[in-house]
Amino acid sequence: MAMTFKRKVSWPWVLFSVIACFNSIASDPLSFHEFPVGDVSKSFRSTVSGSGKPGSWKIAETEVPPIKGEGLASKKRVLVHEGADPTEDHYAMLLLDGDRFRSCTFAARFRVVDGKSVQAAGIIFRAVNDKNYYLFALKPKEKSLYFSIFLDGKFGFSERIPIELKPDGWVHLSVRCEKDRFYPSINGRDAHPIFRTGETAEKYARGQIGFWARSDSTTQFTDVSVTPILAPVQEAVVSQMETDKRLSSLRVASVRDGKPIYVASHLPQEIGTAAPADLLESIREGKTYFSKGKEDVTVTTPLKDKDGEIIGAAAVTFKSSVALTREIAVGRSTGVVKKIEARTRQREDLFD
Repeated sequence: MAMTFKRKVSWPWVLFSVIACFNSIASDPLSFHEFPVGDVSKSFRSTVSGSGKPGSWKIAETEVPPIKGEGLASKKRVLVHEGADPTEDHYAMLLLDGDRFRSCTFAARFRVVDGKSVQAAGIIFRAVNDKNYYLFALKPKEKSLYFSIFLDGKFGFSERIPIELKPDGWVHLSVRCEKDRFYPSINGRDAHPIFRTGETAEKYARGQIGFWARSDSTTQFTDVSVTPILAPVQEAVVSQMETDKRLSSLRVASVRDGKPIYVASHLPQEIGTAAPADLLESIREGKTYFSKGKEDVTVTTPLKDKDGEIIGAAAVTFKSSVALTREIAVGRSTGVVKKIEARTRQREDLFD
């Protein structure tokens, strides 16, 4: 499925991060066609927001029409939720464990097949936990898509987007989420952007993605994909790790709300987590530090913007060798940092 993104994404790295972060029988846990009919992958976690017990999710096979134009339907593997709880405040969720996304494009085709109570289904963004998340949900009887915020397991805010619903019920939804802005596209047509600011936006800064079904709705999902939109600093780290085989790890930290956090890492799941004190010290003091382990050496050095102001610090770790002295390691790290600084001209480039 062709898409246009704000920034170039390193596909080898995306594939690597998916494989590294998820333990599944398929290389990509969102490629349902790779899974056998039956239970969903262990990469997912079934839970519930609101009343009742988690719903029933499985992989099945059914006839699905083409996304664009005329043509014959073909058999595809689909993710199915079979609803059994008619309670109106029962919200079944299937969350993808692993990466916690901030800026990304999440796309899926889905429809509500049946349900005697409230018929609704959708996709979840930035689930902080089981009760706090963003949601785009389809209500076919109302011919509407709703953007909602769940607060403590309940609807906190909703915005309605009217849609044209095809007779077969399938909706192709693609949402590009960049920082605090959401750009939905429904059946190939762009809807108006949605902006979130303030306390809620800070609380939901990063989280899991997943699938959602309300009440006793029987739903189907297919053609699912997620593409991270990398911050310039993460793109730089990815590039360095791919091209410099002497590196064993590379991390960049900056300060947010007075605390050091990783803004880029060779391990994507570290982004947004707390960084150690030596990185904060390098940022505040503007000094370079060297440490030697049994198998590697690490140089921690400040990261500067285009005006020479310190905006972060990089921890550059090289594979150790007898010839790798402090002077050589610091010299190599300077080259690595200069390449990162070439892509991070201002502090905003450190955050996705």
